[in-house]
Amino acid sequence: MSALIGYVSMMNASVQGVQREFTRAAKAGAAIARAGAAASQDPVTISKEALGLAGEEDDAPVGWIEKPLVDLRIAKYSAIANMKVIRTADDMARELTDLVSR
Repeated sequence: MSALIGYVSMMNASVQGVQREFTRAAKAGAAIARAGAAASQDPVTISKEALGLAGEEDDAPVGWIEKPLVDLRIAKYSAIANMKVIRTADDMARELTDLVSR
């Protein structure tokens, strides 16, 4: 019985993890698209003073895509890890079924 509870718990946590990472990837993709759209407009020269002020704030100016690119990569590998946990839970359920049916 505890193996079944462990299986359900693993599956639920992993499925929620995959959903969370897909949402993170969608947000990062939207930020990258916004940055790309902003970059295709007239180029703007940013002074060193403005760059210094921007570095002190939490929100980067539109057009800076470093953080969304990192978020996208993190979402990718985290989703892959959660999918591997789902595969492991499936293997565990298959083994459990084989043991019970013998």
